[in-house]
Amino acid sequence: MKKILLVLNIILLISCNQKEFNKEKENLILKLDEKELIIRDQIVSIEEKKSEIKLLNQELKLLKESFSKIKPKKELYNLYNEVKSSVYLIYTENEKGTSQGSAFVVSKEGMAISNYHVFKNASSAIAINGKGNEFLISEIIEKNEEKDYIIFKLGPLTNSIPFLKISENIPNIGEDVFAVGNPNGLRQTLSKGIISSYRKHLIQTTTEITHGSSGGPLFNDNGEVIGITSSGMGEANLNFAVNINNLNLPKYLEKDKQSFNNRLNERDLIKIMNNYYNKLKNEDMYSLFEIYEKELSRFHGLYSINKSRAIKDHKDYLSKYEISLINILPQSVRTFEGNESYTIQYKMEYNIIRRKNNKPYNYILNTVCVISKEGKIKSIYDDITQKN
Repeated sequence: MKKILLVLNIILLISCNQKEFNKEKENLILKLDEKELIIRDQIVSIEEKKSEIKLLNQELKLLKESFSKIKPKKELYNLYNEVKSSVYLIYTENEKGTSQGSAFVVSKEGMAISNYHVFKNASSAIAINGKGNEFLISEIIEKNEEKDYIIFKLGPLTNSIPFLKISENIPNIGEDVFAVGNPNGLRQTLSKGIISSYRKHLIQTTTEITHGSSGGPLFNDNGEVIGITSSGMGEANLNFAVNINNLNLPKYLEKDKQSFNNRLNERDLIKIMNNYYNKLKNEDMYSLFEIYEKELSRFHGLYSINKSRAIKDHKDYLSKYEISLINILPQSVRTFEGNESYTIQYKMEYNIIRRKNNKPYNYILNTVCVISKEGKIKSIYDDITQKN
């Protein structure tokens, strides 16, 4: 009996210990589960924070890029001093006399812009910068009477010249703008105002535009060109500028930067001109017709004429005068590479005889000719520097 009781006590003790063990085991498992949950939450939190940090870094990068593009606004007097050297006074001559206007340069190679009406019916034109230096109008690139703009080249140039930047965007109505022009010949005069409205291809502004300022630049408050100052009505402060977006400037500016695959050297250009003068002297009109471009941007005192008109002028001239000598002075030759063309400048002896009375005339001419990359004459004009 005693043995049986002992066995039962042992069994009972083992059973109690097993229950405690199981209970401890369950508690341990619960604690492990809790720890696992906590660790999992911490891992998720760390990953979320990593994502947040990544997003914050991206936002910070974008902010830095935005701030780098934001330039502090310059004072008006600083902007004026930066742009004024690219604004020119234009003098033109026609049957009625002389007139004046403004223009501005948009490439270091001398591409310039003005109003069409400044050059309308002009037989000759000259551009003068703020220092009083004179520049010839060597080439008419494009003109539009309806929209009142003209694109041309100054030349020949020995060095690059200051030029203006064209705005990629137009200001909102109410934003500040300013203009630099030559009212009544008063060079590089500053005026300021705001954008009043947009009228088809025109910008309406309170910026004053008076006689002589036509053809000058209208700027945004960063000193970038947004328009070509065109006219002022003098009442209610109504002034207008041609929207610069109407001009296909990128096309011409890109061409201005291009180099030629088929380059002509100075010897080639002199050869072209000697050939031209031989044909002229021999009155070979057919060959002259082949030498000219289809359209001449300038032919002595005429602008934008076709080559048939140039040949007619030659015929009229040669009916009155016989050419006895044309001689290019080699030491005077200068050549320049430009917008899909070359410019050659030189002095030459030019002797003629009036057929009516056999009277001779002897000249020294300063001549400028623009030649296409194909070797055809696009523009030619001269000034008399000496007469005997």
